[in-house]
Amino acid sequence: MAILRMLPTFLVLLGVVAIANAGIFEWVDEQGNVHFGDRPPAGAKAELVSTDSGTPEQTGTDAREGAAQATGEAETGVTDGTDLGVPQQSSNSTNQEPECFTPIEEAWGGSIADTREPLSRQELTADEVGQLQAILRRFGQRWHGEVTETTCIRPDAAEPTKTDRYRTTLSGDWDPREVLTVAADLVGRDNRRVFREFFWFLSSKEGLRFRNARTESTTNLDRPRFDVQTFVVERDLLRFFRRIGGRQRRTEVFELRRVGRDFRFREYFYVQGLLSGKRDWELGR
Repeated sequence: MAILRMLPTFLVLLGVVAIANAGIFEWVDEQGNVHFGDRPPAGAKAELVSTDSGTPEQTGTDAREGAAQATGEAETGVTDGTDLGVPQQSSNSTNQEPECFTPIEEAWGGSIADTREPLSRQELTADEVGQLQAILRRFGQRWHGEVTETTCIRPDAAEPTKTDRYRTTLSGDWDPREVLTVAADLVGRDNRRVFREFFWFLSSKEGLRFRNARTESTTNLDRPRFDVQTFVVERDLLRFFRRIGGRQRRTEVFELRRVGRDFRFREYFYVQGLLSGKRDWELGR
């Protein structure tokens, strides 16, 4: 009888524990929209992104690399992941922000050469295509944030760099051809410099094509002129670059990184192999 009297108390405590361990999940619906909540619908491929206790969950690439590193350390004593088969290019020197006038080959760990050689899309594996489309699906939403634009003037100038900041709102849209169009409105701090910019992405197993402009137009991304070279394709990180023809050697590098529920989009502009400017988009809901 004593056990029966204690049963209701036990059930209450069990419920408290369950609530305490509840978390926030992320899932993508059939239309490609990203949702967050503590009760994902049945059948949805949901991912736990945080717990109510405030402890962020280790997910995706971080979890896989952490498991691989722990296993490797136990078996081989290696602690830096170099002998575990973990790709090293995604954690290169680019974790450090490239400074103005830094050579392109130094900034990206030798992944990008300073040359005029034209680019062609490289074929992607099925896993890479899935990761690429997943990060673009999440990016193709509505975002608000700030853009920091740095112009590299001259290394020996009294003020070698110039910085401008903008408020921005982005919105993405997918068309039937599976082209992602992202429209960005930028407003200067003085509320007088207002303009709009567009980005187009087309991904497939043949690779990635990309274009950006300040005028909206119907773009046929099937043209080879929009080919870019991807050199990092992960679940939460995309890096690619393109070369622009002309008398000077010009290369542009782009990084799209998912940080928790937010995004960071970076653009780097190189002329004659040296960093001449960059833009940093910090985006949230």
